[in-house]
Amino acid sequence: MSEDDRHPDKPRDVLFVHSKSDNGDVNVVRKRDERIEIGRMRPIVEGKPLSGEVVRLERRAEHERLFDVEVVYDGRATEQGGGRATSDGPPQVASPAYRENWERIFADGDSKETRRALQTSATGRKNVLN
Repeated sequence: MSEDDRHPDKPRDVLFVHSKSDNGDVNVVRKRDERIEIGRMRPIVEGKPLSGEVVRLERRAEHERLFDVEVVYDGRATEQGGGRATSDGPPQVASPAYRENWERIFADGDSKETRRALQTSATGRKNVLN
């Protein structure tokens, strides 16, 4: 009795490694439920964004290039207009101290605060950026 016979409600997800591409990615054919998909796998690289799915493969006994697929992370929902996984926009880093120092550096040169900051930094008594 096969694994699929024991768990008939479990969807079947099988991947066949077809060939390597010129840049080192792996071309694959995947049978997910009743659909046949052609795709490409690449290794996860630290610091690069994830796209598509992150999968775990387990070799099947029938063939050395045939694998059962377990989806570990599905990033397709965020790629298809579902929004980012966290929030929209970059993180906010503008604290009150950041804003104050921004004004000191980039404010109009005629402001009293800018002149005072430049004078105190020239005398060495006080650093412009605390």
